[in-house]
Amino acid sequence: MHDHDMGGANDVGWADRPRNKRPIRIALYAVCAALLSGFPVAFTLAGTALLFALAFTFTRSAWIGACCGVALLFVLRDFRLLALLPVAAGLFIVLAPPNLSTRIYSTFSLTDPSNADRVAMMKSGVRIIKDHPLTGVGPDMIIEVYPDYRDATAINALNPHLHNIPLQIAAERGLPALLVWLWFIVVLVRDLIKRKHGGFPSLANGALAAVVAMLTAGMFEYNFGDSIILSKPAY
Repeated sequence: MHDHDMGGANDVGWADRPRNKRPIRIALYAVCAALLSGFPVAFTLAGTALLFALAFTFTRSAWIGACCGVALLFVLRDFRLLALLPVAAGLFIVLAPPNLSTRIYSTFSLTDPSNADRVAMMKSGVRIIKDHPLTGVGPDMIIEVYPDYRDATAINALNPHLHNIPLQIAAERGLPALLVWLWFIVVLVRDLIKRKHGGFPSLANGALAAVVAMLTAGMFEYNFGDSIILSKPAY
């Protein structure tokens, strides 16, 4: 849920601001309570709370990732459930408050400043990779070299990362590191698919959905560098 769209390049995201953490915490507590209770109604209520918390982060990359993760769960359960997604999306847009619906519409606008800046960052990232294909520019060095590669259409003068996982890894650590990361993802997905045939297929399905959500959101945000993602292997 970390995002920098609502502020400057070095501003904290909506979900990181103390006054906005409460709905997320409440939703997470509700999910934990539902898991402990084991009742379907509790799962439904907890899921609803979590969706509301996610919506009001105003984080578009997280929205897209969550939709893709849910879509995968629907496919794994029953392909026909996919028909519910456009209906739910339509209802959400109609019922959402104006500031939220405006944020949704901005996702598809190339004139939106943050969208335009992401396109410019992609161009900068490609230039960095061309100049440093094997080793990249080094960990946490994107912000240092960004002025030298900044595209003419860029909005922000500086960016700490390129808002894209593969691009960030390749530019920061080189193409060999990107290949290692891709190998890690392939092995992870392969092992999760194998576990689908074990005693708890729902856990494997949920993990696959989480991976898809993370990767999809990671096309628009460098969430692989967030502690909320990196801490997951510890569990």
